[in-house]
Amino acid sequence: MNGITVRIADLDNDVDAQDVLEMTRAYARDPMGGGSDLDEEVQQRLIGEMRAHPGVLSFVAYQGDEPVGIANCILSFSTFLAKTVVNIHDLSVVPEHRGKGVSRALFDAVEAYAKAQGYAAVTLEVLEVNHHARKVYEAMGFEDANPEPGQAKFFCRKRL
Repeated sequence: MNGITVRIADLDNDVDAQDVLEMTRAYARDPMGGGSDLDEEVQQRLIGEMRAHPGVLSFVAYQGDEPVGIANCILSFSTFLAKTVVNIHDLSVVPEHRGKGVSRALFDAVEAYAKAQGYAAVTLEVLEVNHHARKVYEAMGFEDANPEPGQAKFFCRKRL
């Protein structure tokens, strides 16, 4: 696929850890990721905190040796299916590599991994205004998880 390879990052490997940090920072700087770099303190802690969390997986896409995209995933659990679920928490492709199949390669890798592990589903969230990403996700088989029209879910968070 255009020389794109995807692999799960080994966060104990300094090169992989640096690639995950740089790709996550690139996403944060993108308007859909918030539009500003990660705080310096977050940059210093991120990889250590990811290593310590047993349910974190980072899939990094490469064009040759250059990292060009990332899917940071968090393992969750479906009580209704009694199986693990993979949530794509962050998905980003660097601007100069968009439209070249990188996101497709990332999704394919996450899905193949989840199927191989016997997981129930792959989930993600997307901003309603991110129409391009929504079309990409729909083309890859993702569907609105709202159970019925008019019963929209409300994603909540409370910062601590």
